[in-house]
Amino acid sequence: RERDGKVLSCRRLEATPFRLNGPVLFRVDHERGANLLTVVLDDDGRIKGYWIKPAPPAWTLKQTHQRIGAWSGEFGYARVVLNPDGTVLTRDSLGKGRELLPLGSIFKLYILAELAAQLDDGTVTLDQEVEIVEGLKSLPSGILQNKPPGAKVSVREMAKGMIAISDNTATDHLLHLVGRRKVEAGLKGWRNSAPERNTPFLSTREMFLLKGGGKEREVLDLDFNALLDRYAAAPVKERRELIAKLCAPWSGKTLAQLLPAIGFGYQLRTSSQDRHIELEWVARPADITALLVDAHQRRLKGSNHVLNFYATGSEIYPRAGLKYYGYKGGSEPGVFALSLLAVRPDGRAVAICLCRCGQLEADHATNSVQVVAALARLALESLS
Repeated sequence: RERDGKVLSCRRLEATPFRLNGPVLFRVDHERGANLLTVVLDDDGRIKGYWIKPAPPAWTLKQTHQRIGAWSGEFGYARVVLNPDGTVLTRDSLGKGRELLPLGSIFKLYILAELAAQLDDGTVTLDQEVEIVEGLKSLPSGILQNKPPGAKVSVREMAKGMIAISDNTATDHLLHLVGRRKVEAGLKGWRNSAPERNTPFLSTREMFLLKGGGKEREVLDLDFNALLDRYAAAPVKERRELIAKLCAPWSGKTLAQLLPAIGFGYQLRTSSQDRHIELEWVARPADITALLVDAHQRRLKGSNHVLNFYATGSEIYPRAGLKYYGYKGGSEPGVFALSLLAVRPDGRAVAICLCRCGQLEADHATNSVQVVAALARLALESLS
């Protein structure tokens, strides 16, 4: 492409064999960067389709760390690279600020882990239908909040929606189905290093109500900062009571009734209160990579279900030529997180999690994706 400048080199990536009627991936280096060129050939070897997108940056680990170190806010990342025999080839990490970072929607992996275990033992089935309940509807992202109460959706569709498009209403229905207490009990086994911080395990609806409801004074005679202080210091039983009291004024309300007040309140509160991220699902990035490695190495009950649904996530590193690729990210104001698991045909694997929070610069999403893609490339293209 003219805007990219002169082509310096073009090579086929070893991960994709040269074949007919299948994608073949090339890396094209040019004067202003590099692109990935995916070509599909017909039965006669003629090009019948192609598409171009930016290639994962060819940064060294030192260069990647230099870019991360210049970021605003607090952050942390962890990466584990596995040999084909499953042994650890390398681990690396970097962070600034708090060790326990908000996960955004990556927390949904913990619900998926419990769902997978129940699918494995037959307590739940993929074709089982779940009835949409008005009181379990949540604010977007997602589409299931638009379903009428009483509509039935399969567990399979809900689980895919929870991961692929981060459907919050699907998430809350699945949390109700598998049981909040069971998710809480499973956190330690799924490598979360702070189960007490994630108990009670919030639904997304509760999170929106707590952050956007604005009824602390009316119900508890507390302002929001005082609520955060009290919640952090309270034992689990009192936390459950606080959630119940603060959500009670909104019980019986339809989502259409909630949206104007809660949606506006949430946007206002989260944009003006940096501390809102303390009322969040948290983990160390290394907790998430450990969970992904456990699933990859079939150490989780229901690992296949975890991997199947995780594979429905977005592509931030090229899937073409990989034996497996999975992704889950998450964001809200002041929170941005990415996780990835990829496996080469020869069995080498990489798990990555990156979390950021606080005052983030405008292009934090692009920068974060570039870093995760660069870290994956270091592992998967034998550059580390």
